[in-house]
Amino acid sequence: MENFVCFPDRCQTELGCSVSKIPLSTNYRSRKRIVDFYRRFIDQENWTKNAGNKTYYRIVDKNITAYSTDELPSVVVAGPGKSLDVCEEIADFVAKLISKKKVADPNQVAFLYRTLGSEHAKRMIDALEQRGLKVYAPRAKRFLDNHEPAAIVGLFLKIFGKPYRDPRYDLGENRKFHNWLDKCDGAANDLLRNDRSLASFIDEKIAEVSMVVEDYRILTGLFQDEGWQLTDGYEPKIHNHVLRSATGLSDRAKKDLASKGLDYALHKRSSEGKASPLSWVLGRATSLDWNVLDLFYRFCGFKHFKKMFDLAEAGTDEGPICNLAMTSQYLARFIDNYYGIIGGSSLTDGKFVRIFFITFLGALFRRGETEYEDAENIFPKGRIPFLTIHQSKGLEFPVVVLGNPDRGHLKPQRTEEIVRPFLTGDYEPLDRVAAFDTMRMYYVALSRAQNLLILAHLKGPGTLMHPCFKNLMKEKGFPRLSELKLSTLPAADEKNNEISRMYSYTSDYISYRDCPRRYMIFKKEAGDLRAALGV
Repeated sequence: MENFVCFPDRCQTELGCSVSKIPLSTNYRSRKRIVDFYRRFIDQENWTKNAGNKTYYRIVDKNITAYSTDELPSVVVAGPGKSLDVCEEIADFVAKLISKKKVADPNQVAFLYRTLGSEHAKRMIDALEQRGLKVYAPRAKRFLDNHEPAAIVGLFLKIFGKPYRDPRYDLGENRKFHNWLDKCDGAANDLLRNDRSLASFIDEKIAEVSMVVEDYRILTGLFQDEGWQLTDGYEPKIHNHVLRSATGLSDRAKKDLASKGLDYALHKRSSEGKASPLSWVLGRATSLDWNVLDLFYRFCGFKHFKKMFDLAEAGTDEGPICNLAMTSQYLARFIDNYYGIIGGSSLTDGKFVRIFFITFLGALFRRGETEYEDAENIFPKGRIPFLTIHQSKGLEFPVVVLGNPDRGHLKPQRTEEIVRPFLTGDYEPLDRVAAFDTMRMYYVALSRAQNLLILAHLKGPGTLMHPCFKNLMKEKGFPRLSELKLSTLPAADEKNNEISRMYSYTSDYISYRDCPRRYMIFKKEAGDLRAALGV
């Protein structure tokens, strides 16, 4: 904040010149009472540097005014009451708000919290979902706990098999992770019972995995019988006929060994000065012609997942395909960092299963990777967004619910305490930093609302309201949520968000359907081009 507050003085000191101020003091976003409320809120804090000093730790001469002249109630308080009761009251009101079309979509009602890990936020989510309202809550829970990634992982478990659950380490996070895998397996069982086509597809892939494993066993056994080493150079005239004649070898492996593609690959490696050992030929002949991302796209063609795209296309609910998009990103990361090609060797010794499920998915699970968050801040249609106040910066919503206006931080962050002794200059006093930061945080939350700002008033054990909110709510005649007439609330228009960006991965599906390999090549070339251009 010092960069803003001290800018005029620094310009005078360092550059020998004064600055010209151009005030942007008219708020075009919010109704008048919302602007009045958050201006009065921020003014309650003592921002002066010293008693009687006319210098401040904030720019105080902004004098924000609303363009709106609407004097009807636009800031209301729910409660006071226990957390569960307040959540029930707000959930009832939001349900009515949506049913009466005072918002064009549920994603125009935003719930803001200092932290989404609190019990208050969880109770609010439960209250909304009990009324049939769907929630989009990044950072409120682990991404992998959502139905969509769990169902995808469950189908992978059916094809590749479950990783070994060692009873010696079945404690803590390990136990939770394996319990989650069991839930994924159960979700897959439900899908397969309800879709015979998907069950047949899974059976086909299981058979392909078994075939590749068997081919690997046959060829490695042949190597031993012939006295060949995996490091020996591949000589087509010596090795090819023997390999293709191996007893029990699948037609697919024989076809690959006899293909012109193999000849071309050998010639190319030779021209590049690369060796072609028998291990390379073995890996090529005993590899699957699909990877986990290929499987993901194929899964999305079956009815359970196709319904999710139909809901998004109709504008009813975009949440499921957001989760599918995030799942595809994680799978792409796995391919880039671990296995682009799944071979018989890693399937035979169980290495692929260990790395995919235990190493990769296990790490995501333990890190608590959160729900989908779009880079363009476009929220899924049909879902009520739950955001941290920090996430809401720069955004606006017709209706904002501040779910728990508590005391906030009482002490500065530990990092602030550590670095302060090494800083020189006119910084905010360490004992006032937490109070200042809390006020600024709530100022952000209050200024996100366009038409209606709802404040929760929680009472009971574990709750302590910020004194500035308490002071304002004590004022005579402060509007209550139960008294608000919906007829006084303007209807929110649907904003024309840049949905084309949101649906960029849908075009990926179209490209993939035409040709999976061309799609992957195109994506790589596009990434290389962006890197070359520095964008």
